[in-house]
Amino acid sequence: MRDAVIIGVGMHKFGRYPDKGYADLAEVAIRNALNDAGVPWKDVQALYAGSALAGPTSANNICGRMGLSGIPVYNIEAYCASGGVALRLAAEAVATGLLDMAVAVGCEKQERGFIPVLNQPQWATVQGLEVMPCTGPALEAQVYMETYGVTREQLAKVSVKDRKNAALTPYSHYSSGDLTVEEVLNAPMICDPLTMYMMGPPSDGAAAAVVCSRRQARKYSSKTPVVIAAAVHGSDKFSPLEDVYHELRHRVSYQAYEKAGCGPEDLNFAQLHNPVASMEFICSENVGLCGPGEGARIFDEGRTLLSGDIPVCTDGGFLGRGNCPGASTLAYVAESVWQLRGEAGPRQIKDPKLGLICHGGYGHHAVGIILKK
Repeated sequence: MRDAVIIGVGMHKFGRYPDKGYADLAEVAIRNALNDAGVPWKDVQALYAGSALAGPTSANNICGRMGLSGIPVYNIEAYCASGGVALRLAAEAVATGLLDMAVAVGCEKQERGFIPVLNQPQWATVQGLEVMPCTGPALEAQVYMETYGVTREQLAKVSVKDRKNAALTPYSHYSSGDLTVEEVLNAPMICDPLTMYMMGPPSDGAAAAVVCSRRQARKYSSKTPVVIAAAVHGSDKFSPLEDVYHELRHRVSYQAYEKAGCGPEDLNFAQLHNPVASMEFICSENVGLCGPGEGARIFDEGRTLLSGDIPVCTDGGFLGRGNCPGASTLAYVAESVWQLRGEAGPRQIKDPKLGLICHGGYGHHAVGIILKK
C-alpha cells in the first residue's frame, strides 16, 4: 500500500456558539483545511464526517454547505473517537488506492451541562452510572488514587498544566492560563474527587484534515506532508464499567506502534484522552509512556510539560481546549500536524518527528494514530 498523507488541517475555535449549527462549524473547519492544503473543494473525492450528537444525514448536510458534487459521504458516530474513525477511513481509502483525495471532519454542537449519553442499559441510567463525564470517570479516579497513592493536588496540577497549554492555542475554549492549584481544589465538587476544573468544558467546535497520496500532495501543497504512519480503530473486549484500566486504549496504541514500526520510546509527543484530570495519568500508562501507577511520577518530574522529553496534550486537550466529542480527535490531529511542521507558535516543542494520538470514545471505541514527518 502507498502512504496516506495530510496536507492541510483546519479548525473552528472551540467554545459556545448559540447562533451556529454543527454544519456552520464544520464548514469553517473544512474551508480552513482546504485553504491550508491549497486544494479546491471540487477536487475532493469523498467526505468522512464524524459526530457524536449531530444525528442522521449530518455528513450530507455538511457536504451541502460545501457544495453538492455527487461524491460519497460517510456519517460516522463513535462518540469522542468519531473524528479519529473518520480520519482512519479516509487514510485507508487513500492508502489502498480507492481514492486520491479525501476530507475527514469532526464537529459537535452541544447543550450546556453534562454531555448526554444515549442508548445505555436502563439499570445504568437509573443508577446514574453513565452521566458523562462524571460518575464513571470519578469512580475510576477513586480506584486509581487508592491503588497508587495519587493525591488530589496531583490531579489539580494536571488541570493547571493543560490550561496553560490551552492559553497558547488560538482554537481553545479557555484563553486564560492563570488557573492555580488552589482554584482547582476549591472549585465546586462535581463528583468526588473531580472538581469543576478537573473536567473539560463541553464545547462546540470542529476540526478537519485533507488526506491524499504523496503524488497528489506534490500537485497542491508546498508544505511538507505529514505521513499517517498508523491509524487503528478498535472496540472493547469488556464492559467499560469492568475495565478501569482501559485495555482498549492500550491495545489500539500498541497495534499502532506495530503498524508504524516504532514504540513508545520513539515518540516526541503524545496527545491523550483527558476529559478528566485523572485520565491523563491513566492514559499515559495505557500507551506505554510509563509503567502502571507511574503516570503521576513522570508528570511530577516535568517530563510531560512542553519543555519535557515527552510532552502530553500540547494544546491542553479536553481540559483546556474543550470537550467537543466529534471534533476532539481531529483537533489533536491538527495540533500534531502544526507541531510536526514547526507551526505551533508559543507552544512549539523542540524538533518533533513522531507523535501519537490515543483517543477513547464512549460506547466501546478507541483510536490510535501515529503521525510522522
